[in-house]
Amino acid sequence: MDPKEFDIEFVRGDTCPVEFNITNQEGEELDDLENANIYFTVKNGFSDANYIFQKTYTAGQITKEGNVYSLIILPTDTENLDYGIYVYDICVVCQDFKATLVRGTISLTNEVTFASNE
Repeated sequence: MDPKEFDIEFVRGDTCPVEFNITNQEGEELDDLENANIYFTVKNGFSDANYIFQKTYTAGQITKEGNVYSLIILPTDTENLDYGIYVYDICVVCQDFKATLVRGTISLTNEVTFASNE
């Protein structure tokens, strides 16, 4: 299963909600993920070992309502990062099964009102 490609762009230090569904190759929703973990991981580059920030389902940072999963990139997640392009993926891990569902870039654009101006 190849991951879907989806790029995100927003102003550095702003709130950015992200929503996604988890489906199989036929496009059917997967419901039996209660024992799975879902990771939203952001890095400088795909080959970097360390992440900049990460959101997880088990920590309650990724939530589910109906068939829609959601997370929020908080202002504090990006306010101290350089403007530019970062990479991310959304990965589900359940026992011996692991799949990268989505990957793409996050472009942080210029801000005018910094946290120190608020």
